[in-house]
Amino acid sequence: MENYDTILNVLSENGKLLLQEEMALLSEFSQLPLLKANPSTFALVQDTLDHLPELFLLVVVGEVKSGKSSFINALLGKKICKEGVTPVTDKIHIIRYGETDTIQELEPYILEHRYPFAPLQNLFLVDTPGTNSLIREHQQITERFIPRCDLVLFITSIDRPFTDSERRLLEYIKDLWGKKIIFILNKIDLKEPAEIQEVLAYIKKNCQELLQFDPLLFAVSGKLAYDGRTKENPEMLAQSQFQAVEDYIFKTLSAEERLKMKLSNPIVKCLKLMETLQKSLGKQIEHIGLDEDILKEIKRALEYEQRVLLQNYKQDMTQIHQFLADFTDWGVDFFQENLQFKHCWNPWTKKLYMSDDRRLRRSQDMILEWVPKTQEKLLQALANLTKQLASIASKFQNPECKKIVPQDTTLTSEVQKQHVQDILQRLQHDLNIPLMVECAQTLIQEQQHRQFIAASAGIGAFVVGSLLANLSGFFAWLGVLGLGSAAGVIFYQRKKSFGVWKKQLAAKLEEIRSLEIWPHANSTSLFAETIAQYQSILQQELLKNEESQKTLQGFKQKFLALDAKIKATKKISLQEKG
Repeated sequence: MENYDTILNVLSENGKLLLQEEMALLSEFSQLPLLKANPSTFALVQDTLDHLPELFLLVVVGEVKSGKSSFINALLGKKICKEGVTPVTDKIHIIRYGETDTIQELEPYILEHRYPFAPLQNLFLVDTPGTNSLIREHQQITERFIPRCDLVLFITSIDRPFTDSERRLLEYIKDLWGKKIIFILNKIDLKEPAEIQEVLAYIKKNCQELLQFDPLLFAVSGKLAYDGRTKENPEMLAQSQFQAVEDYIFKTLSAEERLKMKLSNPIVKCLKLMETLQKSLGKQIEHIGLDEDILKEIKRALEYEQRVLLQNYKQDMTQIHQFLADFTDWGVDFFQENLQFKHCWNPWTKKLYMSDDRRLRRSQDMILEWVPKTQEKLLQALANLTKQLASIASKFQNPECKKIVPQDTTLTSEVQKQHVQDILQRLQHDLNIPLMVECAQTLIQEQQHRQFIAASAGIGAFVVGSLLANLSGFFAWLGVLGLGSAAGVIFYQRKKSFGVWKKQLAAKLEEIRSLEIWPHANSTSLFAETIAQYQSILQQELLKNEESQKTLQGFKQKFLALDAKIKATKKISLQEKG
């Protein structure tokens, strides 16, 4: 940056201190995580900081053929910018002070023009292509310069004033950046005085109604001003009414006022940015509140469905356990009927009472039928729950929260089918009816043999007791005790045998009960865990946004205090050059 391109050469010591303070505040502001998270906003603040030391920037904007170039040529007294009946300004022209008249290309569509015009030592001009230009890059580059400028000269032609595209650009300038806008109604030489006044009234009315501000408005003829100046024709120069706008730019806007405006404009820009950010944070906080309400709604739905699912699950398990209890009941009856005193005389018989296994098979078949039915019922219930929760989750403001409901809580059809088949095969293996019956029969036959011996011993005692009956009543009781002893042995052996069989059965039944027949029975608990996670995320997001709001409010107070300080400080400029 050359020495005549910076405000440092026109600032007093007071002004330099204010500049340093503002640059430090802007630097601190640019480091906020909230800004760094938004690349475009961060870039704008950083760009403002980078260009703050530059001279006062005056940007000339308007539509194609509004007379921007002719206005600048009249202001500088030389045809710096091309003019024509067709759009000719196809580049951004940055006009700065230079010892010699030179032009260089800074980047595509941007030219820098150095020109030895004394007032340019305190400011520089930017001539932009028309905002309604057919070349898209023109408008993009024009809008890139607007945030950097300190004053906007908005040129509108008297033959088509305040068009829709002009209004949109004005809203962009005013609402987004709060720039000070000066209206220049150009080409007044094309209309009569009464028509000029009518157009001026029209522009003021539209500004008040659409943009809510009263414009500073100058009516000029750039063509007459340039011709009057170059041809040294005072009458033509007076007719152009150009002197008023020239006096405002070079005189009314004194060095002191321009510098204060230069230092205040970045503050206004940052305040506008903070206002936008605070509105965005407020909306996010509002959305978080809505999302929290939706989470509560999902939680209520889950709690209800979980109660229903668990109730159904318990009913299913009760039914399964009842089927399994039938196996134990069969064993009780089987051992009770076969281990009796009357069956003890033939320990080698293979005919057992109730050895038929139809009762067991009936219970087994009921279990094998019940499992896939209950599996299907549960999966359908979970599928319906998923649809219900997805409908509620569609209301989330935060897109991430929509992921709270899995896309599919059921197994895929192939996996589900395989899982049920595995369970059924396991059940058929563990509920092996022939093996259970065979085991019971073996235990019965073993105990029959033992009971026969015990019973024989009891009968022998009974016979001996009878022979001695005539000798004493005491011996008669020995016979009775012999039979009682045999019956006691039978009872003991029955209990012992059944215990062995029941222990073996219990081990099998416990394995069956531990099978994961319903792999999704606790799916609702997974939902609940996810809800808790998102509640935590939302709470953290809320705290972060509230903290960001407080931080922005703190910076707002700092910027306002600095702006008041700038306006109250006297003599921030050196004597104006030229």
